[in-house]
Amino acid sequence: MKKSRTFLVSATIILLALLVVFPALSWLYLQRGMDFRKEILNDLADLGTIVEFEIDYEVALPFTPSVYPDKLVLASFFDPTNESDKQLMGELLVKLHEQFDERSDLLLVNNLRTGNELLLNDFLTTHQLADPDQIYFNLIPPSRWEGYLTAYCQIGKERYAEYANQPFFLLIDLGGRVKRIYRAADKEEIKRMVAQTAMILPVRKERELIFERESEK
Repeated sequence: MKKSRTFLVSATIILLALLVVFPALSWLYLQRGMDFRKEILNDLADLGTIVEFEIDYEVALPFTPSVYPDKLVLASFFDPTNESDKQLMGELLVKLHEQFDERSDLLLVNNLRTGNELLLNDFLTTHQLADPDQIYFNLIPPSRWEGYLTAYCQIGKERYAEYANQPFFLLIDLGGRVKRIYRAADKEEIKRMVAQTAMILPVRKERELIFERESEK
């Protein structure tokens, strides 16, 4: 009789767990995921729309809507003559390329504050970033840098001024709208950039986020 009661109590506990506890935990987990996604997406804004603009010097791939209207773009801006910035951006671009290499709907367009092709060649060789289908590099003469930022970013001199002397990224959506600016030296901002980029890309199964995985080590 005692064994029967013990069995009944155990069975009741298991049944309650299956009917109440596990569904509740699943709902909480799902709700947390939805709240996280909502919070991440709410952090994006429309900071300005890229428009057609002309420059009187050659670049590999200036961003204008007619060039790639159906692409999401992560555009970087940095000075490769600054050794620490160059090393930082090389490491970030390697990780970004590894993360999003299979996404043909995402481009990495990098704008370098230099007219020296030898600096670019050294950068490409050091970090092995040759991927002409996804990664582009524009060499911008220092004397044209501010004007290029103004034309490219279309977000106003006051807004980009605080970023102009440090490496930064722009996230640009399929409609050519600047959604957010990220400081490259801020690890939390870069992790957020990766998460937001993955979320606004057209849905498909993604690999685990590299930056999230590394943060857990």
